[in-house]
Amino acid sequence: MSTLGFVTGASRGIGRSAAVAFAKDPPRINKLSLCLIARKEDGLSQTKAMVQDAAGPEKEIETSIHSIDLSDLDNLESDVEKVFRQHLEKDGIRYDKAILINNAGSLGHLGSSAELPSPKELRITVDFNFTSAVWISS
Repeated sequence: MSTLGFVTGASRGIGRSAAVAFAKDPPRINKLSLCLIARKEDGLSQTKAMVQDAAGPEKEIETSIHSIDLSDLDNLESDVEKVFRQHLEKDGIRYDKAILINNAGSLGHLGSSAELPSPKELRITVDFNFTSAVWISS
């Protein structure tokens, strides 16, 4: 059984922990392809190394990293489509299931609404936390 896993927000925090947990105790499968998505490529590279260390040599886990800004709605559709297609059309591999851990998010402005920095900053936060999450899940 082959599984394709996607983890957003994988460059640090909960997303990184979820990716490493996958590697330590993957679902009952023969092969796992793990796709790490976040804005910061250096953090993704660190997470990838941690995943490989956690998996050890006995587990077959293929890990890829994709630096995507999920708050950028102008490019969200094409960026996400490109990553999904890259993995779903790879060398004729047929995945039995896909798992999405949609963890990317940001608190944005903390404080009263009277102190919001700008409507643009508010829109970016909403797009990142809501719009992109719904789009990726769909």
